[in-house]
Amino acid sequence: MLAMEADHLFIEAAFLEKDRETAKRKYHLTAREAGLVARRAGVKQFTLLHFSPRYSGQEEAFLKEAMEEYQR
Repeated sequence: MLAMEADHLFIEAAFLEKDRETAKRKYHLTAREAGLVARRAGVKQFTLLHFSPRYSGQEEAFLKEAMEEYQR
């Protein structure tokens, strides 16, 4: 995996898990999936980016969802 044991991973998370089917259809990750990639790659830290405009003002929800998966 390209990001294996990276110090910092910048990863897109365009959708929240509740909109997983939309993310899949548009070839994007959910915040949960981004957290899973970060955990499996063993990265030290990660930054989410490329949020869908539909989630304006909900950045904390993305971080919460990703961190829950990352810390499993």
